[in-house]
Amino acid sequence: DPVNKKKSFHEGVDIRGKRGDKIYATASGKVLRAFKNGSYGNYVEIDHGNGYTTAYAHMQNYLVKKGEHIEQGQIIGQVGNSGRSTGPHLHYEVRLNKKPINPTKFMKVADLSHTFNVHMGAEADTNVQ
Repeated sequence: DPVNKKKSFHEGVDIRGKRGDKIYATASGKVLRAFKNGSYGNYVEIDHGNGYTTAYAHMQNYLVKKGEHIEQGQIIGQVGNSGRSTGPHLHYEVRLNKKPINPTKFMKVADLSHTFNVHMGAEADTNVQ
C-alpha cells in the first residue's frame, strides 16, 4: 500500500498517466456503475458479458453514465488522482464471475504491458514491466 507503506493485496494494475489523459474502454459493454466510490475515487465498472467486467478508478472524471452501452475504444474518462491515491494514474481491474483475474494477461495479448507500471497480487509494491 503506497499510502501507509504496508504490504497489501492489490486486485488490479496501476497504470501511470498524466492528469487528463484519455481512458478508453477495453471492450464493448454496458456501464454498471459510474460514481464517486470512496477510496477508489471516480469509478466506472463495465459489464462485457460472459461473466467479464472491468473497473477503472482514481479518474479525474468519467464521461459515461450507468446503463449506457459503450463501444470498445470509446473514451470513458480521464486519468486523475481522485480517492485514496498518491498521484495521477488509472487503477484497472478485470473480473471473471466477480473474481479478480490478472489483467496483464490481456495487456500482453495486445502487446501493451511494456508501457505500464504494473502492481498486482499479494505485494502491491511489486513491479512487473
